[in-house]
Amino acid sequence: MRIFVLFLASILFFTSCSKDGSNDPNPPGTQDSTTLSKYVVLDMNEPSGDDTLEVYKFYYDNDKRISTVEEYWYDPSPLEKYTLRYRYNGNDTLPNRIDLEYTDLTIGGPAELDEVLYTEFVNEKLVYDSLIRTSSPDVYVRKYTYDGERIDVTRLYYFNNTLSSTETLSYYATRMNGNTIQQRDTSFGVISISNFTYDDKVNPFLGLFIITELERFRPFYGMETYNSEMFMEKNNPLTIDQTQDGSPILREQLSYTYKPNGYPSSVNITDGISPIRREKGIFIYTRL
Repeated sequence: MRIFVLFLASILFFTSCSKDGSNDPNPPGTQDSTTLSKYVVLDMNEPSGDDTLEVYKFYYDNDKRISTVEEYWYDPSPLEKYTLRYRYNGNDTLPNRIDLEYTDLTIGGPAELDEVLYTEFVNEKLVYDSLIRTSSPDVYVRKYTYDGERIDVTRLYYFNNTLSSTETLSYYATRMNGNTIQQRDTSFGVISISNFTYDDKVNPFLGLFIITELERFRPFYGMETYNSEMFMEKNNPLTIDQTQDGSPILREQLSYTYKPNGYPSSVNITDGISPIRREKGIFIYTRL
């Protein structure tokens, strides 16, 4: 499943961060800040300088709304850059349009407008979005309805302004204290169940409306959640267990270091299914 995310940071920052987390990556004067500026993902199996996997940068407008998200991918040199630009109606706090630009960093660009996503909210719930690809006559429309723990996502695919296909997929999300503790999905002929546990600290991604391509969104820790708010979880996940038809496919464990104000400074991520995977995420904040 092809998924676009949105997040980044610069390699220059990376080389200044120690892998053991003993150095605080946040500059002086931002210890009490809570606005996420960068998120960096390191491969702990690689030597410093070759360990960058992903870097995300977040920018805000004068009303402190997210305005731009940049995402860089490395291997180990920069390969690709995705830029999301958010547009709003007046003083709305949720976007009505998001433009996705793609840049091939191996050839130095240029940036190209790849997709445009239009959104509609009712009572801060996402009820409709449509994705237009600039390079093809394809249009993807999704309509969301909510009934307790059930979320129905109706997908309509248009080609040359003609409806080509439609399907409705159902997700079931059990929520507790602002977090999804279990999600169930039987829409593709298999029974997929995800269980989550959390810390009691604020998730710095909370409230950032981050969109991917055809799927609603891939949160940063590898889980893909559908919930009534359609936003990130309130707290930071500690464990993520996923099964398909009873067979385990993911057993993530996340261990955090925190700033004095309780916001995470770094996270170490391991996977019991794939022990070779060892990643570290670094959070950098700014004051608006």
